[in-house]
Amino acid sequence: MQSLNFRREHQLPKKGRKVTKMKISIDPNKSVYENAAEYFEASKKQRKKSEDTERAVKSSEKELQEFESGLKEKKEGKTEEKKKAKLEWFHQFHWLVTSNGLLAVGGRDAKQNEMIVKKYLKENDLFFHADIHGAPAVVLKDGKKASEKSLGEAAHFAGCYSNAWRARLAGVDVYAVGKDQVQTSAPTGEYMAKGSFLITGKKQYFKGVEMVMYMGKRKDTGEVRIVPSSMGNENLSPCYELVPGKKEKEEIAKELSNELGVRADDIAFILPGRCEYKKLR
Repeated sequence: MQSLNFRREHQLPKKGRKVTKMKISIDPNKSVYENAAEYFEASKKQRKKSEDTERAVKSSEKELQEFESGLKEKKEGKTEEKKKAKLEWFHQFHWLVTSNGLLAVGGRDAKQNEMIVKKYLKENDLFFHADIHGAPAVVLKDGKKASEKSLGEAAHFAGCYSNAWRARLAGVDVYAVGKDQVQTSAPTGEYMAKGSFLITGKKQYFKGVEMVMYMGKRKDTGEVRIVPSSMGNENLSPCYELVPGKKEKEEIAKELSNELGVRADDIAFILPGRCEYKKLR
């Protein structure tokens, strides 16, 4: 078999001519037609291999895209689950974790007040209420085992979210009772408004709870929280002192949202009412 050189020219539009060389082998023992047929069959096999390879590549690309899409959906799903996991049952209420790690929850309206008492007030808990018309039902979980410090913080929390804040009072008295002292229905022949309760027996009073709270971003979790001033503010930075005032919640929230790094709506959601504020650090 001998090799012959052929010259093939390809015309490229607007770019002149390009000359390429291609080496082929011809069997002199075969006719021109036999050599041509052999190369024709070889070219068909090569073309089929190329087509098979192209199909395999496309199939692999599709599988890769589906795999990457699946990973993305899985990742997004986990992110969404993570967001949902952060929402605890008490986030719908006003809530506080005391210095000793106890949870206090307070209703935002009459419906939530009733829900808190009927669903979440248990035997070992304490019920707190400011001694003023228009105050949230506050439940301190495991309150019967709480230290005096946690009791005082829960009472302070209950007082600040009551109408005493809205009335711009300097302070208010708050009392605490056990579950068995809280009646959710009126005596026969009497009427009790939704979200109201009948309290019996002796009350534990916390006198003159002051209307001062701190708001800021927790150093340990980065969460924006509002706490009664009796808890201190060492764990908040930046930190603001809040007192009853004339500024609407939405106005304050808008002013502080950038510095605190959260939406204005999220700040307004946790404020006790109209306020005045000053930055402590």
